[in-house]
Amino acid sequence: MTIVGNRIHTDPMSMEASIRKVVAGHAIGELVDWRYIEVGLEDCNILITGSKGKFLLKVFSKTRLPQDTERVSKIIEQVSTLNGLYTQKIVHGSARGLNYLKGKQDPYVLLNWVEGEDLFSQKRVTSTLELNDLMRQVAVLHTSNIQPPFFEDMWAVGNIRVVYDMVKEYLSDEEKRLCSTAKDIFEKIDHEALPKAFVHGDLTKQNVIAVGDGRVGIIDFSVSNWYPRIQEHAAIIANLVYSIGDEKQTIMRSIDEVVDAYQKYIELTDTEKEALFGYVVASFAMSALGSYKEKYISGSTLDEIDFWLKQGISGLSALLA
Repeated sequence: MTIVGNRIHTDPMSMEASIRKVVAGHAIGELVDWRYIEVGLEDCNILITGSKGKFLLKVFSKTRLPQDTERVSKIIEQVSTLNGLYTQKIVHGSARGLNYLKGKQDPYVLLNWVEGEDLFSQKRVTSTLELNDLMRQVAVLHTSNIQPPFFEDMWAVGNIRVVYDMVKEYLSDEEKRLCSTAKDIFEKIDHEALPKAFVHGDLTKQNVIAVGDGRVGIIDFSVSNWYPRIQEHAAIIANLVYSIGDEKQTIMRSIDEVVDAYQKYIELTDTEKEALFGYVVASFAMSALGSYKEKYISGSTLDEIDFWLKQGISGLSALLA
């Protein structure tokens, strides 16, 4: 109930009636069951089971601007056409593009369901086979010609100074030292010298689905942007292959493994390799800083926020001790 009340306009009491209209309008058979998906910070995501299969109803948050929802819808359409990428596709109704639950409010897209379980729910990191498959798909994204309008994602490493200033009063002295050190390292990088590409922007355990046999699916392109390529690598290193408590030696080995898996398809430049460590520490810092922002400024009580906070500080402590 809280997810609906805080994120979209539709009354929670009328949600089932709205879902039945979605099911009927998209010809996915009879409604069998539905439930809210509790993870995620912004949109309202609902798993719908119809007689013709499972589907994800993504209702965009009422805080999103119309151009932002159109942007995400277009990105999903574009990535679904890429060969070699395992992701969701839009299930169109009578009209292509965005539909609405309530008049011109609560725009949504209906997506096919990627069968499997996200790594956050499994409480684990990627296996070697999964990492190799993931980096193959990352290379597909990075070599695409998708270049969407820029979207300001406050969790992105480029906002490290802004978010640090917003939350520094909540940090302990040691957390301030760690995050300010990461910020200083990151700000010394010549970011303009780094090759850019279409980047997913949020390859975390919540958005990578283990589908079996060492294969993974990639979901949620809401904050995809045209970024330095290594921003993707850094997020993967600081989240998908990192376990809380890993020592510096383990993290440095993970950096090598991620780079090696990627370079089977695309060679990183020397400039990128030199800058990657700075992006990694900034990614750990933003995991902590973004969590403080969500917890103390936005008032989020999601369990994943505490996990990201602990993960960020743990990684920084290992790398910057």
